[in-house]
Amino acid sequence: MNQFSIAINGKPYFNTKNSQEVIHATGTREGINTSSILTKLIQEAGRWCENYASDLFWDWKEIEEVLCDRDVETRNYLFGFRRSGVDGQRAVLQQKNYLSYEYRSLWNLQIVCDDEDVDMWLWRVSI
Repeated sequence: MNQFSIAINGKPYFNTKNSQEVIHATGTREGINTSSILTKLIQEAGRWCENYASDLFWDWKEIEEVLCDRDVETRNYLFGFRRSGVDGQRAVLQQKNYLSYEYRSLWNLQIVCDDEDVDMWLWRVSI
């Protein structure tokens, strides 16, 4: 696996070879500038969602809470953009098993925390 891939239960899960765009943010738990990452996610919601684009902010709230949790070191979050809203990690993984939604766009956000320092990477993925 390359730096921009995800493993679930030790197996590569998403094909990320075609990831042309990787957005990076760095900072501290209390002061990371996530505007470029959040801008991209908002643009994707506006581009692909005909309804419920604001679902994105429910998942973003969880990410903000993770940054306050000192026990968290590394996390991956999936954002699936479909016609009727934005799905977070749990819903994307469930839908992969049932294939009941077709995602128009799918992105992974990786958060790596080391004491106070935080790095975030956002890149497009495919199932």
